[in-house]
Amino acid sequence: MLENISITLPEAQVALHDDVTKRVAAIEVNISKLPIRDNIPNLDEGLKLADFSDEHPTGKFNEKLRELNYIIGRADGSTVTHRKYRAVEAGARRRTQNVFRNFKPDCSMELLQRIKSSTKLETTTDEPTLLSTYYELDSKLSRFEKSIEQISNAFDVALQNEIDLRRGK
Repeated sequence: MLENISITLPEAQVALHDDVTKRVAAIEVNISKLPIRDNIPNLDEGLKLADFSDEHPTGKFNEKLRELNYIIGRADGSTVTHRKYRAVEAGARRRTQNVFRNFKPDCSMELLQRIKSSTKLETTTDEPTLLSTYYELDSKLSRFEKSIEQISNAFDVALQNEIDLRRGK
C-alpha cells in the first residue's frame, strides 16, 4: 500500500478479492482455449511439466551429453561412438524421468478450484493477515499464469510444426 493513501480494511478486501477473481477468470479463459481443456489429468500433467521445466532446467540432467556434443563440435568426434552417445542420451532421459516422477508441482486444477472458492480474503480481520493471504494467492496465481502460457506456447509450436510438415517444410 502506498504511503499517505488511506484505505479501509473492507475496501482493501474487496479490491484484492476482485483482483484474485479476475485473474482466476482469465486463467480459466486461457485454459478453455487449450485442446486439452476438458481433460483434467492431461491439464495437471501439463502444469506439472511447466513447473518441472522452471525448477529443473534441461541442462541439469544432461551434462555428460553436453560434453559429448562439445567434443563432436570441436571436430574431435571420432572419440565419440554412436553407441556411447546413445547410452549417455538414454542416461540423461532416465535421470530426468526419475526426478519428474517424484516431482510435486505447485499448480494443479484442484488448487485452482480451491483458490477460486477461497473466502480467506473476505474473512480476514486485520491488514497484515489480509496482505499475507493476498501475497500467497498472488504467488500461486502468478505461477498458474506462467504455466498456462507455457502450455499454450507448447501447443502453438506443435501446431506450427505440424503445419510445416504438411506443407513439406
